[in-house]
Amino acid sequence: MYRFFWLFITLCCLISSCTKNGPTILKGKIVDSVTGEPVRNANITFGSEVPPRISHHGSEVVYNETAYNEWAVTNEQGIFEHTFGSDVISAWFYKIIADGYLYKHVNFNVDVIHAGEEKECEIPLVHSDAVLRIYIKNETGQQPYVYLDLKNPSIQAEAGLSLSHRADLNVGQEQILFVDAVSDEYTTVSWSLENFITNQLPPMHEDNILMVKNDTVHYSIIY
Repeated sequence: MYRFFWLFITLCCLISSCTKNGPTILKGKIVDSVTGEPVRNANITFGSEVPPRISHHGSEVVYNETAYNEWAVTNEQGIFEHTFGSDVISAWFYKIIADGYLYKHVNFNVDVIHAGEEKECEIPLVHSDAVLRIYIKNETGQQPYVYLDLKNPSIQAEAGLSLSHRADLNVGQEQILFVDAVSDEYTTVSWSLENFITNQLPPMHEDNILMVKNDTVHYSIIY
């Protein structure tokens, strides 16, 4: 029994020595995808997996929680560094927003890091050189909701999905949206009243708009 006790203690020490106890750190640089110049004041939001805040009871399964409340901002050289809390199980990039660049979301081809790891990487952003201005107005008052989907090759490549928006306007109300885009590409604007746009529910209206370099293209939705 005595020998078993010391064997157990030795095994626990070996397991403990193999566990990474250092900080979990993501750092690197945000750059322009064409010029390689640093992008300053880029706002980076991270995703992280943390243990559940409540314990399970009986056979109930409780999953780890996902949080998106940690962030960093690049400096003048486009450099950032973020250290996660000690309770983080794993972490990853969630989204990046910077003036003059397309919104980047989720998939950056950067692996998830786990507790105690440190990763450094360079992430390119696509410069926006065109703007789509969408004017929305409810003139009839019969239906307050308008559902929009915006698809553009570069936007979809960066965001991993089309951009969606719901306008909730009473009669006489209006709204203006500004969407960063890339010139010489078509942006598809799809919109419907009442229902979200899905494969089973195609849009009521759809237009393909060619974006113009260094210009703002105007598009109106009046219903």
